Amino acid sequence: MSTLESKKWVARHLIIMVLVAGPAGAQDVPWLAGDWNGQRQTLADTGIDFEFVLTLEGVQNVSGGVARSSRGLANLDLIMDAQGQALGLSEQGALHVYFLGNDGGNPTE
Repeated sequence: MSTLESKKWVARHLIIMVLVAGPAGAQDVPWLAGDWNGQRQTLADTGIDFEFVLTLEGVQNVSGGVARSSRGLANLDLIMDAQGQALGLSEQGALHVYFLGNDGGNPTE
């Protein structure tokens, strides 16, 4: 990955991070991405919760391997948990949806 590609990769993931984080809000909002005009709290009260986790890392091979280079790594987790009653199903049931997105490369390539 060239230096320009590395910079574009970092810029793209920083933009994603800023968009997911949203503007800083009041201290009483427990979510970094805000309350979605009250909808997130309403959903949480009925038993539907969302979680978004973005992890960005930078690694560098300073010696050895095929080449000395740097790489950026990103991991995005999107999670939704819902109680059965919130979905109109059995009160004992639950739904867990998990999406995992990974991006990045090997620093020795």
